[in-house]
Amino acid sequence: MKHIEYTIENVMDAYMNDGLVYCVRTSTQGKVKFGKTRLNTRKSMDQVETDLVRRYSTYYGNDAVIVRLLRVGNAHEAEEFLFRAFESQHVSHELYCVHNDDQIKDVFEQVKTTFPTWIDMLGTISCLEERVHMETIMNKTIRALDLQTWMESSMRKAVCFKDIVGL
Repeated sequence: MKHIEYTIENVMDAYMNDGLVYCVRTSTQGKVKFGKTRLNTRKSMDQVETDLVRRYSTYYGNDAVIVRLLRVGNAHEAEEFLFRAFESQHVSHELYCVHNDDQIKDVFEQVKTTFPTWIDMLGTISCLEERVHMETIMNKTIRALDLQTWMESSMRKAVCFKDIVGL
């Protein structure tokens, strides 16, 4: 990966939008589908791949295979990048006619460098003191966001409880 100076904003954006982009191929239709999914930290990449194959096998038949699966720092923008890269091969809805796996591989390599994960970004920081400083800021920010989410959830529950008991 080329050396780029990342700011805390870059790293936090990658953290908050962490996800996966993928390419699924069906041999009976000869088409591919590009998509994104949120990262479930409780699942391994193999489990995610199995779930995707299972899901797309129900749509496209039992021959669905994952061509590419990649963790990225901004899954939404990475998916849009894939759509633009293969725009000329778009068939309908979410399906594309791409038979060249090397072309898919090359575009996914571009996605990897364009939308690095927050882990990749932190890995480019060679100065230990600077890296620890950035990780400390990230931890504080994440904890504050978790607390805010918890408080908002608690407030919604309190409002629902009031409605139920008639207060």
